[in-house]
Amino acid sequence: MSLASAAIADPHRDFYDLKKQMESMPDDPNMRVRYTQLALSTGNYKEAEEGLQWIRKNNVPDWSEWATQQTKYLPVLGQKAPDFQGKDLDGWTVKLADYEKRVVLIHFWSVVDGVSQQSLPQLKDMIQKYKDSPSFSILGVSLDKDPASVKRTVGVQKLTWPQLFEGQGHDSPTAKAFQIQATPSLALVDSDGILRYVGSFGQMLDETIDVVVGQADDRKKAASSNVKLTPRSKDNKAFCVEPIEIYSPQSPTKVLTKLKPGAFLTLGKLDPASGMTAVTYDDPETCRMADGLVRIPGESPK
Repeated sequence: MSLASAAIADPHRDFYDLKKQMESMPDDPNMRVRYTQLALSTGNYKEAEEGLQWIRKNNVPDWSEWATQQTKYLPVLGQKAPDFQGKDLDGWTVKLADYEKRVVLIHFWSVVDGVSQQSLPQLKDMIQKYKDSPSFSILGVSLDKDPASVKRTVGVQKLTWPQLFEGQGHDSPTAKAFQIQATPSLALVDSDGILRYVGSFGQMLDETIDVVVGQADDRKKAASSNVKLTPRSKDNKAFCVEPIEIYSPQSPTKVLTKLKPGAFLTLGKLDPASGMTAVTYDDPETCRMADGLVRIPGESPK
């Protein structure tokens, strides 16, 4: 299971690289699991569904149960997150709308659950990791009935993020809305209010947070500069941070498609005559690599 457990630096790039490798090794279980994990992390839910079905059908050792669990959440991933509103421990109103244009990691936990208590340092590590990001937030949802015990734990553990308290234990309306059945569990909502992850701590959660926080931060930087792509890397890779139009190489005025934020591109040379840059991209209609042209503000001939 080396592929499935290997840490990576760039989930988007790894997904597209692995997608190419899959064409020659479609029946390799480790590669299939890793590809499915990355499809989920990067929001490629069509490929994720196919991968989960393959893992379950082939009863891949150590991963079939995981695939079954992920399949349960798949219909709600990529959809608007359930709206909610309640009170925190001090009686202040807390609602999902408070986190508009921010990434929010929702931590469902209980003070009487030892595993929940053990998970708190991981959240503190995340706060430290993303301390320079303007986009990342954590919200706790306590599935307890005694507010005093929750307040005491929050104080002792020095938790700095808000805690939604509904006083109904595991019958919490917010927990039910997110289909939470155990503690600790997490739900990740991106800066567009889209539900991107439901589950437990682990590599997939870490990668998904990296993806959505990176996208949110890039989009905030781009908002004031008209930038739609990340800077061209040394190996000529880039990602969309805003929707961008792809034009036909045969007819540079014809729009072939519009790529969404997070789409992956390989950039070619700039044509000084047209001011357009050649690009290879993953066609959202055919799910295959295609060629086109893109207009990049500030791009100059190499």
